This record gives sequence, C-alpha cells and structure tokens, in this order.
Amino acid sequence: MPTDTYKTACYAYGEYSFFDIRALEQHLQDYMFSSKATTPDGNLSYVDTYVFNFCKPTTKSCDASEEVWAYKSHNNTLDNNTITCMSMSGSDLMESYDYKVILDEEQNTRHLLYSYKGGDKCPSNQSRSLGLEVEILCDAKINATRQFKNLHLEDPCVPRFIYSSPVGCPVFTASAWIIFVADHPWILAIFLIIFGFISTF
Repeated sequence: MPTDTYKTACYAYGEYSFFDIRALEQHLQDYMFSSKATTPDGNLSYVDTYVFNFCKPTTKSCDASEEVWAYKSHNNTLDNNTITCMSMSGSDLMESYDYKVILDEEQNTRHLLYSYKGGDKCPSNQSRSLGLEVEILCDAKINATRQFKNLHLEDPCVPRFIYSSPVGCPVFTASAWIIFVADHPWILAIFLIIFGFISTF
C-alpha cells in the first residue's frame, strides 16, 4: 500500500479540534513494551511484548507477507514463543484503526484515543478479536515527545497504553463563539436574515 495512504492516520479531528501526531511516528523501529507476569498457579512465567506504531505499519509483523499496526510476542519459561496479530493486515489495514477525540468537560481539554482492532482471536474469549488501544493525554509542559504513564490489562483482549505528550494536545481548537454558533445554527440564520434586510433597504 502506498506510504501516503498511511499518512491520513497521522491526523485526527473531533470536538471542534484538529490533531497532528506525526511527531510520534517511529521511523527506524517500533514502539515496544514488555509486560512480565506469572500464571495463577505460579508454575510458569512469561513475557508479553507489545509492538505498535503511529502513522505507518510496524517494521516487523505477525504475518510474514502482510503489514499490521500492532502485534504481540509471547515468550514463556518453556521457551515457547508465539506471535499474534492485534490488528487487521494487508488490504484491510486502513480499516483496522480508529480514533476518538475525548473531551474532558471539567478540565476543558481534549485528547486522543487510538484503537487498533480486528486481530487474531482472543485466547481468553474466542468470540472476540485481539486489539490494542493507545490513549495520548494532552500535556504541553513535558519536554519529551512522549512519556509513558500506564498499561491497563483489565481487558485481556484489548490492552490500553496511556502516554502523556504535547502531541496529544490539539493543534487547533475552535473558539467558544464558533462552537456555540455551530451548536445553535439558528442564530446564524437570524443574523443572515437581519443582514439581508439591512442590505436590501
């Protein structure tokens, strides 16, 4: 798939705000995060390594012939290594990601939640597909491009990574007046009627 096609994944719009996350794209390597755990009986330790990227597919893949947004490598003490896809691949790649602009009304801030979906069957629930979510909180004060905050595994089928980043802040947000008019278009209609009446006479 042409590289330019992926670039649309770098931009997001919602809640009257525009975001540009190109600064988060990893060109030479992917985002990798390892989570260590032990089975409930304590007999087996394992490491899950999550791999994902922004604005382009991962450098390596869970499918030798297809590109993906995210995948997971599972290694345990029995030297078993399995790799599972956490998004759709190939021609379905652009359909397997989505984003949502989250509005925090109390703080009057907006940030992004990216979702990669349509991966392999979830081991803990065969009726669901694996996916991965990355929440990018708005923090204009940190000097780094991003700062890891937390990994939530409450949903074993769709883990969620949380980062803070200046990139999580909108590049542009409509003014309160524009938002008010957009939510109440009849005000603009009245203004145009009055303006038309004055112009006519």
